[in-house]
Amino acid sequence: MKTISKCSVCKKEVVKLTNVKLFLCYECSEQNRFKKRLAKLEGNTSLAKIEVEYNQYLFNLYLQYINRYYLKYPILKQTEDLLIYLAENRIAPFTSWERIYHESRLFDQQYKVVMGLTGCPFVKIGKMLNELGVLPPKSEDFSQYYIRILKRFPSEKLKTIERFILFKKNKHLLDKTIILRLEFLLYFQQWSSVDIYSLNTVDIQNYYIFLKDNGHSQYYISQSHSSLSEFFNWCTFEKIIFINPCISIKIKRPARQLTVCDEATVNKLMSFIKNPDSDPEQAFLLALILIWGFKSEDLSFSKIEIKDNNFKIILRRKQLGTVKYYNRSQTLEFPKEPKWFYSLQKRFYKKWLAQYNQLQKAYPNYFLMLPRYRSVQALTRGTIQARVYEATMAAVSEKIPPKVLRKSCGNLHSSSSDASLLSVLGWSSEYCFRYTWVPRKYFLNSTNN
Repeated sequence: MKTISKCSVCKKEVVKLTNVKLFLCYECSEQNRFKKRLAKLEGNTSLAKIEVEYNQYLFNLYLQYINRYYLKYPILKQTEDLLIYLAENRIAPFTSWERIYHESRLFDQQYKVVMGLTGCPFVKIGKMLNELGVLPPKSEDFSQYYIRILKRFPSEKLKTIERFILFKKNKHLLDKTIILRLEFLLYFQQWSSVDIYSLNTVDIQNYYIFLKDNGHSQYYISQSHSSLSEFFNWCTFEKIIFINPCISIKIKRPARQLTVCDEATVNKLMSFIKNPDSDPEQAFLLALILIWGFKSEDLSFSKIEIKDNNFKIILRRKQLGTVKYYNRSQTLEFPKEPKWFYSLQKRFYKKWLAQYNQLQKAYPNYFLMLPRYRSVQALTRGTIQARVYEATMAAVSEKIPPKVLRKSCGNLHSSSSDASLLSVLGWSSEYCFRYTWVPRKYFLNSTNN
């Protein structure tokens, strides 16, 4: 009969231990061996090879990152390569992801990065710098988007497109909006066989007919028209063309509708939020969207603060686009009444604190919504959506998107045809006004029917 032994680290039962002395299975024995090799690279002797202090700092950040994960031989090899690279090259302080990608390309030219096995060491360093607050989240860096989309335009049009981008940036238009405009323009460029300097109204009309025949929605056609008209207006202003070919074309916008939850669904959601037996994270998440109108971005980047027994949320402030100011206060203090909500705050904080203490962190970073494993960092939009789906499934057995819950919040606060209260939630006056007249349709009814 075979003897079963238990690994002292992972507690897995195995027939034979690889390291009998330390009672380790094969995987844990390999990790132990790798960590010993890594410890040598972390030592003062290795760091002495890197003369530049900032390079030493970057190397330590890289080591801190890889120690969070399961180590493999390719990672150790990459660590040795990075040590040599940092010893031979002086790195200027990183201030953007564009600089991170630039250094990544230089490293890749010397030491081929196998993305599936190791990933890029400078991207790992960038993630650590993001945790430290030095760099913005990777998802908010648009430099790579610009590079990719510009590559798809004909080379003879690049200078014109780059000037257009610069013009829009000077007008404080958000990067994601500019890229969306470029996507519409690129799609048109790929369809058109006519040079943009020789276009006429018939060409533009034929393009809209093509979009409709290929199943694009009226909303998509309307957005295309807006983007093309904007670009050609700029071209006429810059004397690149004489007449805007879109100027005489009128495209009807689709009728506006607000998709909201019906009354029965809202009641079920509120019952779940108030229920003392509900999961505190799920209940608090739904409360923030349904009552306080939080966006996915707010949930990702807000931080919490407990001061004088008061629960506060600190909203992130980033560079504004065409809007000149924020309508909402940056610090939100939550009331102690009603009692069910104060109880929910305490239950949520208790779970949050236990989860926070289990996670690794480069420095104290009190994000409102925490990852479920490894390290403290801002959650992505996709993760927030998945969390909201989990919460709504628990509450009403239906996946409800965050944007529908937020519109339901607007519907609740404007039920008496007065939407002024929404401005307190940070919504623009124009967006608030929509809730006084735009027709509603019910989300659950429309999906069930």
